[in-house]
Amino acid sequence: ADFRRALIGTRRRRRLAIVVIVSILGLAALGGVLARLMHTPPQPTRARSELVILPFSGTTDSLGRTLAQFTSLPIEWLPIKVLPFLRVGQMSQDSARRIAKFVVTGVITSHGRGADTITVQVDSAGTPHQRFSVPGDSGQAHVWGQAIAAELVRRLFPVQLTEFQMLARIEPNRRALDAYNEGQRRFQSGDWSGAEQKFAEAEAIDSNLAQASWQKLIARQWQSLPYMDDLAALDRRSGTMPVPLRRLLHAQIETDLDRRFAMYDSLVHDYPNYSMVRQMAANELFGRGPLVGRPLQDGITAFQRSAEEIPALDRPNTYTQTIWGAVRLGDENLARAQMASRNAPDGDPWTKMLWLAVNGRFRRWIAVPARTLMLWLASPADVVTLRRAVRMGLDVDDPLDQLALAKFVERKSETESQRADALAAQATASLLLGRPTEALRQLDRGAAAVPGNRGYQLQLAEWRVLLPLIPGAGIPLPDRTRDSGRATLREVLPGDPLWPRATWTLAVDALARQDSQGADSLINNMLKSRATSPLIADLTRFAIAFRLGADSQFDAALDSTRSIHRMLDEPEIALRGPFVRAFVYLRRGDWQQHKGNRSGADAEWIWHENNDILGKPNGEPEQGELDAALSAIARLLRAENLNQPLLDRRTEACDMLARVTTLWHNAEPLMAQLQARVAKARTAACQH
Repeated sequence: ADFRRALIGTRRRRRLAIVVIVSILGLAALGGVLARLMHTPPQPTRARSELVILPFSGTTDSLGRTLAQFTSLPIEWLPIKVLPFLRVGQMSQDSARRIAKFVVTGVITSHGRGADTITVQVDSAGTPHQRFSVPGDSGQAHVWGQAIAAELVRRLFPVQLTEFQMLARIEPNRRALDAYNEGQRRFQSGDWSGAEQKFAEAEAIDSNLAQASWQKLIARQWQSLPYMDDLAALDRRSGTMPVPLRRLLHAQIETDLDRRFAMYDSLVHDYPNYSMVRQMAANELFGRGPLVGRPLQDGITAFQRSAEEIPALDRPNTYTQTIWGAVRLGDENLARAQMASRNAPDGDPWTKMLWLAVNGRFRRWIAVPARTLMLWLASPADVVTLRRAVRMGLDVDDPLDQLALAKFVERKSETESQRADALAAQATASLLLGRPTEALRQLDRGAAAVPGNRGYQLQLAEWRVLLPLIPGAGIPLPDRTRDSGRATLREVLPGDPLWPRATWTLAVDALARQDSQGADSLINNMLKSRATSPLIADLTRFAIAFRLGADSQFDAALDSTRSIHRMLDEPEIALRGPFVRAFVYLRRGDWQQHKGNRSGADAEWIWHENNDILGKPNGEPEQGELDAALSAIARLLRAENLNQPLLDRRTEACDMLARVTTLWHNAEPLMAQLQARVAKARTAACQH
């Protein structure tokens, strides 16, 4: 009735009615599919646990569940396959026995005045294994639960007793534990922001609760928010942490990606059952693995295996990552299978977004009317959510939906800054779709909306100068367009924080024009300033490497650009600019190819599959967005490189080219030469 009144009350009744009818018809056609995708019934975990603690009995249900939860909490932070209590639910003993080696039950007896006792029974393979009693006070369930946990670890997992004692060395604070448990519940439901608030609250109440500090760090990482301050705070107390957590912290702090991944690999080898290690190692591989030649599929596989093998791993959020990655790689079967296994709790905010991502990528005939209806019915709160998410479309290789949502958000913008964000999203989506002229117009409009944002202004010049110079597959632009970009870059003077970025761009341009004298002058200016910051030193090395590569000194060029594997903080990323990372990886692949190392070239060009974005993008396009926007060109280069009989990767090359063909279906005329390359390569790769 509300819908009908709203429809009748609008002056645009006829046009909207058509849109709604089309939308409803499209949605109704797959009503059953939607129901299955968005309301999948819970499934039992496939991972075999070492331990399941069921709610205790004997007094009130509330006390039994609370005491069992406080017993489980400290054990869940050990390298033990324990099923998290939040996932125990109403599990029966029979169900628990089917998935666990040890099943713990307990009967509470109250003697009054705090003189309470719990008789704990541990069953193994359906038969009694151990039975013991632990005294306690029902009014201090958090302390009592820790005592029960200590006895369980001492009896069942004595090897882990030392680490348990380090984590539980101080009597816990009940208010802190309650806040922590609420944070865990919110995290499981996909409310990462709310979870972060609760973990921060727990940390503020009890600074000794290392679990809260770690979970706050993870919640920030899952939101793509800066977290270096949290790492520094944890590092200051690392001496009191168990060994695996201390090693994990050091891996998080390491900025060299090669060493960082070696540390993670060692941790997973030494602690294969530690949920925290497996979770963070999988997330690192998923986000940054492609930057060291490890494809996105490796990160997806790491999450899959972890979810199957480690019951303590957070399953809804783990499956969120695998779905996200599968959609990006174009694996519909995997995306839908992971969607069916996700078991998200009611009210999970990611379910609808994931549904739109999956269908936007694979079944546009239903996603488009669904998106139209969603936007038509969007509330003010929905618009706020869309503003945050509008620049995530390229993360799942879906520029069409990003473009449509960004245009909607632009119309709904309340400030010029919001409008600039929406136009940045349109520009990167258009670039991926092979529409660079349109992308430049959108970027111009975005920069005009925020004249005080000098980084945005500088990108206008960088796009004009660098797009035609993309190594191996430059996008042709008119000479006057490129000249205007050069003129803007020359106006950036020494002493300006953006000078190194502008100078590097001009040096790359001079080298491409074979203006050796001009390039040498620019590089010499950078050499004079390189001692002032690691950022300028890196940019100087990269410029010199490009010159070495032009002189066929490929090994020296590769060695000089190895620092591209160094992680940067947010200020450095902004000052370096969004194109540097892409250009260095593209050029490194070119050098590998010249050396005859086709596998090495592919390992470099796979960089575009990364998810290494700090924070929610805002303002001008960021390097992770440009990586994704240039991914069609990267796939063209990879496909041409892999289209070799000896590599036996022609099928993979064919799939890449098919996707590029789809992305560039409505490309601008100036892309015709690149489209012809795609068609030629596709003929060779797909007809073998």
